[in-house]
Amino acid sequence: MKNGLSLLALISLLPNAGMHAQNGVDHAVEIEAVKATVQTAYIEGLNNEKNVDKIWSGFHPDFQLLYVRNDTLNSFSIQQWVAGVERNPEPPEIPARAEFTAVNVAGNAATVQFEVYRGNVHVFSDFMSLYRFSDGWKIVNKISYAHPRDNG
Repeated sequence: MKNGLSLLALISLLPNAGMHAQNGVDHAVEIEAVKATVQTAYIEGLNNEKNVDKIWSGFHPDFQLLYVRNDTLNSFSIQQWVAGVERNPEPPEIPARAEFTAVNVAGNAATVQFEVYRGNVHVFSDFMSLYRFSDGWKIVNKISYAHPRDNG
């Protein structure tokens, strides 16, 4: 090229060039690993199977569920959530399913937005944060919006 720039050099100047590989890690692989963690630990383990081993496989021990009630921010630990599963281990009649709407990964941090349905009922819009540790991705917090339900 006359100006001395190769095609590869031009591509490297574009925004998001290199997003597919960060520090030798395939970005698409990391996105799938994050989704798999949420699917296994939260959807299958916590919601559908009430499987404590699956829950612990993807939740960090310091995980906190944050929620607002009466204009006050409250929190719920994963230990409290697991204790509830152990008290009521019966799987639900209608399993939960997740539809992922956004997964963002930057290095060892990730955010996930997904919609939770039971059958055709839209139950929650969930937002989770995860970190990658030496033993894999772990969910560290969750906030959500509970969609109004028709009780009639």
